[in-house]
Amino acid sequence: MLNPPEFSDVPRRSGAAIAILVTYYSLLLPVLVSYARLIHTVVTNPGYVPRGQQWAPLESQEKHHRHGRRHNRKPVEEKQRASATWPGSEYSPRSSDQSSAALSGNFQPRVQDFWLKDVFICNYDGRPPFCSTCLNFKPDRTHHCSEVDRCVQKMDHFCPWVGGIVSETSIKFFIQFCFYAALFCSNTLVFMTYFYAERRRKTGFLDVHWILTLAFAAMFLLFSAGMFGSTFQLVAINSTTVENLSRKTKVWYLAVYMPRPEEAIRRVEAGGKTSLRTIRYPRPVEEQQILLQQSGSIPAQVSTTANHSQAGLPIRTFAILETPAGFNPWDCGALQNIKEVMGNNLLDWFLPVKHSPCANHSSDESMFRLGPQVERLKEESGLVPPRHELRGNRPTHRKKRRKKSRVLSDE
Repeated sequence: MLNPPEFSDVPRRSGAAIAILVTYYSLLLPVLVSYARLIHTVVTNPGYVPRGQQWAPLESQEKHHRHGRRHNRKPVEEKQRASATWPGSEYSPRSSDQSSAALSGNFQPRVQDFWLKDVFICNYDGRPPFCSTCLNFKPDRTHHCSEVDRCVQKMDHFCPWVGGIVSETSIKFFIQFCFYAALFCSNTLVFMTYFYAERRRKTGFLDVHWILTLAFAAMFLLFSAGMFGSTFQLVAINSTTVENLSRKTKVWYLAVYMPRPEEAIRRVEAGGKTSLRTIRYPRPVEEQQILLQQSGSIPAQVSTTANHSQAGLPIRTFAILETPAGFNPWDCGALQNIKEVMGNNLLDWFLPVKHSPCANHSSDESMFRLGPQVERLKEESGLVPPRHELRGNRPTHRKKRRKKSRVLSDE
């Protein structure tokens, strides 16, 4: 367009060329920025769940038997340093004295804090799923990824294009990258198709480089737009690629905190419901030791030292509720589900700066925001009184004040 062939009647169009170049680089910039933000998050904050306290000593013991004493120290220290470099992993390498103590039989399981939430995902018996590889309990929406051999919080998929895990920390930037890449490819495809057809019609122009550009633009448009559409659809229903595999048949077990367990049990029995299955936390330390021994993670002769780490902790009673198949505890409606990933305002939706709100687990209610279906499940089980009863028991002092004010105005 800036320098058309002299033998053709194609006019010189500097204004259109400048507009195309400005549009091209205006769309290329957010693609590069969002991709860089995605890569940075995947590398520095992949959303790994900490391994169990006994994982490093166990690895040390296995390497000791496999490679001998001389080659044992360095690999274990390297693995500890590597595990400690991930921000947010909450894993810190321990001294050789602590590792030796664990191997010698003074095993002290780390006290879990999942039961300090009011609702958490559990198994039928009220205990969270246990990962026999990472030697730790799995928090809500955690999946063990065989590609990296780690448990990942709200894992979506392993992406070879970014060389790592797309999880709760990076799903927002992945969606933004796919969106901007689709816009960039569609823009390239449209103007390349138009001007290639024009030149082909007027001059019989045929260039393999133009044809390859069109082919790659079309291919990556289909890929990026497809990934954006499928991922954004899962975000709208508050699910992940892993969870979506069994979304319609999955049955969840929820451990729901009961502030007044006796009162809740009486309400359930009075309503003719089946008796509640309950569990109390914190659990004995020996219970975790049994889980580890059953999974072959620690020898049977290893014994715990004491329950000293549980001293002073509150005792909390939980009811174990079973959901129907296809129940999604975190479905808060399409708009709220999107906000949980993309941000609470439109600026956050398009700027790859802030992390997703769902990556913040500071709420006392649950690790992730719960949908209204969970409250209805509590009512149906008889765990809490129906909302219409609560509305009927509200004090009527507001109505009395309104009547009194009307009387004064009439006087």
